[in-house]
Amino acid sequence: MAWGLSITNDTNKKKILSVVSVTTMASFMTGLNARLAAVGFPVIVHELNCGIDEVIWIIQGFMIGSTIIQLIVGSLADIYGRVRLFNIGLLIFSLGGLGSGLAINAPLLTIFRVVQGIGAAFLMTLSITILTDNIPKNMLGTWFGINQIAWRAGAIIGLTFSGIIIDYLGWRWVYLINFPIGIVVYVWSLKSLKETYRPAGNRCLDWAGFILFTLFMMFLASSLTMMMNIKNWGYLVTIFSLLSAIS
Repeated sequence: MAWGLSITNDTNKKKILSVVSVTTMASFMTGLNARLAAVGFPVIVHELNCGIDEVIWIIQGFMIGSTIIQLIVGSLADIYGRVRLFNIGLLIFSLGGLGSGLAINAPLLTIFRVVQGIGAAFLMTLSITILTDNIPKNMLGTWFGINQIAWRAGAIIGLTFSGIIIDYLGWRWVYLINFPIGIVVYVWSLKSLKETYRPAGNRCLDWAGFILFTLFMMFLASSLTMMMNIKNWGYLVTIFSLLSAIS
């Protein structure tokens, strides 16, 4: 059969298709969000009455959330279960989109974008892990590629239709649309995915390293934001933040 599904066992075929469908939809959803959110910022500046520095924080919020949590996603999944963490990531991502769409000011929008970034980190990391756990090795290359194509397809569709969504529904819907899609994928995941990896509950996390890395990212983000509007003492604060991040 096409796509490398030359499997005689119907049960295995059904299992593989279920795993692939869930992980592919998750990748598509994160790609869609990445481009939908990027186009709405000019309207957000006007409607939330925020400055360029606040917009930068909104943009960085998602990246900070996704970057810092990726450091421990793998370890958390090994301890608590990969499918369980994947499903939690779906909920976090969906609720982050809902909160972003309902945010009444820039700080709240930034917070919920951080939340959504955390959820996206779970999805992007664990979708590959779950594929590896469930797909035969001779088929992994094909489905890894399709997983990446799904992300790019979501990004292209998001970039294409974001303007239409903003014009007819408003900027909030570039975030709110993540909620119903995410819940559908979550329900499908609960029905389709089974934990095949035995969690190692006695494994310890490097919390000190995680906290230091988080502080590094916060200092770095603060420094880059301050560079957009350096006034008086802002110059010294920027230098201090950069030195702190580097050290």
